[in-house]
Amino acid sequence: MEKNIGWGIIGIGRIAGEFAESLRLVPGTRIAAAGSRSIEKAKKFTETYGGNPYGSYQEMLKDPDVDMVYVATPHNMHEEHVIMSANAGKGVLCEKPFTVTYKSAQRMIDAAKKNNVLLMECLWSRFFPIWRKALELIDKGEIGEIRVIESAMSWTHQVVLPNDRLFDPNLAGGGLLDAGAYPLSAAFVIMKGKLPAEIKGFFHVCSTGVDDDAAMLFRYENPDVLALLRCGLRSTGFDTRIIGAKGTLIIERHDCPSRLIFIHHEYGATYPRQDEIIEIPFRTRGFQYIIQAVLDCFRKGKKECEITPWQETLDMARILENLRHEAGVWYPFEEKKS
Repeated sequence: MEKNIGWGIIGIGRIAGEFAESLRLVPGTRIAAAGSRSIEKAKKFTETYGGNPYGSYQEMLKDPDVDMVYVATPHNMHEEHVIMSANAGKGVLCEKPFTVTYKSAQRMIDAAKKNNVLLMECLWSRFFPIWRKALELIDKGEIGEIRVIESAMSWTHQVVLPNDRLFDPNLAGGGLLDAGAYPLSAAFVIMKGKLPAEIKGFFHVCSTGVDDDAAMLFRYENPDVLALLRCGLRSTGFDTRIIGAKGTLIIERHDCPSRLIFIHHEYGATYPRQDEIIEIPFRTRGFQYIIQAVLDCFRKGKKECEITPWQETLDMARILENLRHEAGVWYPFEEKKS
């Protein structure tokens, strides 16, 4: 019988609760421990989801039942908590965005290599069945040669208050790092990790000094593809469109999708346009798909996942950092280049 994989949780906020709910749907894995700076919060979390509560992250990482750690703290803390976990010999699934800067991402990956542990960025959208179906249709040539990618993600559907961490430069706020990871990831997965030949960005910076809207244009070569990506805290948009020579795929609510629309371009005056709708519903928030992928990688002894490879994580970190600096957004804890 295969060993039950125990998870330790660092950062027990809302997203950690959603992760724990989804984890219940994956056989062979469980919550082993939860760490917090408050033992009372840790106890409350483990009373709901199971595991041992700890009043510090360091204590939790000493628990022998913890095999993998889910890091769900604010992204300016990811480097510290990922390296701490790797140094304790634990595998790590780190919430997106992986970290704040390229150099930080490199240090985190170096720590995983040094300690020979699994490390993945939690780009959970890629693992949904709808995304896998869309990529299958593209690979089969169903929409023909890709011409344009349009992808957007905005948090305006949520109540983002003026004092929210997303507006705080001390907490690495802004739309690019938080919402921007989704459309950027969409472009990367559609283009199979290929880097654009040219990138142009346009930004709106709010009164706190962070970007609250961004539009990015990527130009790819061989094949020639344009990607129009948007993200922000004040605009709207949640879908990804993949426009090909023969058809268009629309992945609705692409961060956690359950519906794909396939628009066939070959229609005209003699017959009506017919859209094919593919629906694959899921339970809870859908973290179960990436949890299953982590479980498979862990049991096979893999240190990185081919669906979210380290090089792609580094490339995305570099692009987001460059775009943010182009917008004039530097965080107080960053060292400006002379």
